[in-house]
Amino acid sequence: MTRSPAIEQAIFVRDKQGIVQERGASDGLASATTSDWRAEATALCVKFGEPSEGIACPIAVFAQPVSWDGVAVVQAADLPDGRFCFRMLFVPRRLYLDFIRNPFTVSDRFPPDWSAQGPLPALTWPEEPPVRRTVAQLQKVLETGGSPTLLGAVQALVDGGRVVFERVAPASQLIRDIWQLLPSSVQGELWPATFAFSNDLRFDLLVVPKIEGLDLDRYATEERAVDYPEGRYEFGLQYAIEHGDQVEVDRLLNRRSGKQFLRTAVFVLVFGMLAYLGVHLLFRFL
Repeated sequence: MTRSPAIEQAIFVRDKQGIVQERGASDGLASATTSDWRAEATALCVKFGEPSEGIACPIAVFAQPVSWDGVAVVQAADLPDGRFCFRMLFVPRRLYLDFIRNPFTVSDRFPPDWSAQGPLPALTWPEEPPVRRTVAQLQKVLETGGSPTLLGAVQALVDGGRVVFERVAPASQLIRDIWQLLPSSVQGELWPATFAFSNDLRFDLLVVPKIEGLDLDRYATEERAVDYPEGRYEFGLQYAIEHGDQVEVDRLLNRRSGKQFLRTAVFVLVFGMLAYLGVHLLFRFL
């Protein structure tokens, strides 16, 4: 059995003047020479946005792709002295897309130690398949999470849109509930944030303290999500969950995304054209 690739970690702190400083990193990052990971990590801290006065952020979780074939799962929180701390977990992209596809699972498995600094240990992900989402779990999500909002947001995301919510504090449970209802293929294509002070990172699913003034082109607000036109995925998933049909739930959660269907269609079209040209040329020379 092969060893799981390492999950490197780093901690950065941003002071009241907006200056970002590295406070610690694991060896794989500290010795890295192939990419300027520090510049990209610093950019994540800056683009998270300037904290708003009077808005507390005990912990937010967000995910973003990074250039060196990885995914950054970031835990962010304000410190008592007015500074802001970011703990970054860099997951190999293939591991994230094939087995995890859930930044909240990563965050839960590796809770932050905001006092850590200096050399940090690299982490490993257990060699186990993704956890199956059961009908009972999803029934609880719909019973306690406001199903019209959740299902409308899910259908909007499945359709290729983006969704934003306005809250005065991180809305972790809301974003986690929406994530639970998404197909695995779509989860691997989207980047969520349970809270952020700006949208400079162009999250697909986002919570902000104030929507006004943000660039939110192609985003559905909470009001629009509630009234979002019912689609086949939303209807099928709700029906399967309410009727306890685990087989159908599994089928829907494991369906291919629209982007995957499009890539397959393009591949088939190109292959068909090449095959036609090959046969045509063959007959010309016979």
